[in-house]
Amino acid sequence: MSSENFLFFKKLYEEYKKFSKDFLIENYRYWIGSKKMRRYKLEEASKFRVETFFSFLDIIRFLYYYGDIIKVIRKYNDDVWFGYEILKFLLEKNLVKVSGNKIIFIDSYGDFFIKPISDLTILKKLRKSVKRKINLNKPLVYNFNPHSKFKWKSKYDQIPITTKSAIFILSKISYYFPARLNFAFVGDDDFLSVAFNLIFNSNTFSIDKDKFVISEIDKICSKFGAKVITLEHDIRKLKKIDTFYGCYTNPPYNISGSLKFVRFSTNLLSKDGGAIFLILGSDAIKRRGVFFQKEISNYGLILRELTPSIISYEFNPHHKEDVIIQKKMKSIGIKIEKKETMFAAFYVLEYVGKFRNFKLPSGIYSYV
Repeated sequence: MSSENFLFFKKLYEEYKKFSKDFLIENYRYWIGSKKMRRYKLEEASKFRVETFFSFLDIIRFLYYYGDIIKVIRKYNDDVWFGYEILKFLLEKNLVKVSGNKIIFIDSYGDFFIKPISDLTILKKLRKSVKRKINLNKPLVYNFNPHSKFKWKSKYDQIPITTKSAIFILSKISYYFPARLNFAFVGDDDFLSVAFNLIFNSNTFSIDKDKFVISEIDKICSKFGAKVITLEHDIRKLKKIDTFYGCYTNPPYNISGSLKFVRFSTNLLSKDGGAIFLILGSDAIKRRGVFFQKEISNYGLILRELTPSIISYEFNPHHKEDVIIQKKMKSIGIKIEKKETMFAAFYVLEYVGKFRNFKLPSGIYSYV
């Protein structure tokens, strides 16, 4: 992480918060359903309207790479007033110029911001890093080391996702994670931390209770020159390790396990915002999902994206239960060898902080 750029944008964000409040006070009267309001009411509303520092970085990053304010408006599901506010601020700070409807930044920030990249680009970068053809249906660890002896353990509920799923996740992280800031992998038996570090060159931490996962990651890093800080730790014990802006976790697919992993990840995130990239199947959750939604809201998390059934697992008899179900399926005439037999959804959860004493406005047409 470039500390100089980080401090620059942190200072800029503080200036933007004041600008955004003044912008609201100056312009709210033009919006649908708005009535005359006292200044203190507008200042209170401003606290909920202004983006977190994390989202502010993402807005600037998106504008930096695409130069199109409409793309920014679209990503944030907002309207042209939002775009005008952002551009007005950046123009006043002499950070950008507008030419032919395109926004151009005066200075370069490519070493700080992460560029959103496609699945195909991720695949090409991964292939270049490992210097071999990538098998998309195998676990990622076998693309790093085809002869890996690592064994996934049932006591830790370890089952590896396919490499094509890993590539999808990395592409999505690049879409939502704006800059080279601290990123943690909470439970890392998918071995995504190594690929993340090789592709994005961001500060990377791997946290896992299984010492064999940690050992395997250290060996892969040594082979490919990746820099991943590994830590053997039980996530059931909350610990403030460092300040992070992003976390990836693929927890047990039950209500208790999933919430413990999400809570641990949330505890790692900065008060300035961040994102959790979560993989979650419906196995032992089902209708308990309503409790999951309620709890993550209490943690200060907002659901930004949910892609169902995108994460896949190729069948492999890693555990005793796999052998049993393989025989049961075969007994009714279904072969599951080398087929994708388990699927999960991909979630993006943004941490926006916890709010107390929020009073729901009575009007239904006011946009303040």
